[in-house]
Amino acid sequence: MFFVFSIPESFAITLPVKLFEFPSDIKTGYIDTSESPTINVGENNKAKVCRNVECDNPEIINFEISENNPLVIDTINGLSGKVWGGELGWIVFNPPYSGVSFADVKTGLLKGIAWSETSGAINFSVTGQKVIIDPKTGEWNGWAWASGPYGGWIKFDCNDSSSCVRTTWRNENDTENSPVLTVKEKEKGPSSTSTFIKQTKEIFINVINDFYN
Repeated sequence: MFFVFSIPESFAITLPVKLFEFPSDIKTGYIDTSESPTINVGENNKAKVCRNVECDNPEIINFEISENNPLVIDTINGLSGKVWGGELGWIVFNPPYSGVSFADVKTGLLKGIAWSETSGAINFSVTGQKVIIDPKTGEWNGWAWASGPYGGWIKFDCNDSSSCVRTTWRNENDTENSPVLTVKEKEKGPSSTSTFIKQTKEIFINVINDFYN
């Protein structure tokens, strides 16, 4: 397959398509700082399930217990894996027909439903509340709602060491102010739109010069 550049009243130049190919998994405005962003093992990584205003005697969700299916955070496809919720049993972040993902990747805002094996739906986008993963620190902050007999408000707050979850996920790139194409370091390709245009222009000029020479 070829691209054909037509120049009126002059000539046509045929260039191979491969000159314009990018790596297949190129990401737009996204910095991948980890192959599989997940929890920061060794941190506290627990959240509280509060059943009253004082949040006394809370249930604890342990994000470091995962039954060989650890929590993984994917910027595009959302969250997957399990964590242990005590009375809530195993909490699945990617249950069938639902799941937790990013409502706004720039701010780390989450949306969607996780699932507790004993208590049912866990809502990460309750009206009037929110849960975010800080794009710069990977810390979770906010409130989710667990329904059912063992439910309550799930607190994420790293100002409280007993309800702090830290992850390796980062998204420090401002996609509105920095419209770049970023790929993993091991891959090759134009690093930005401007670089792509510059390289294409240079190729085009070289082909024209070769044509006349």
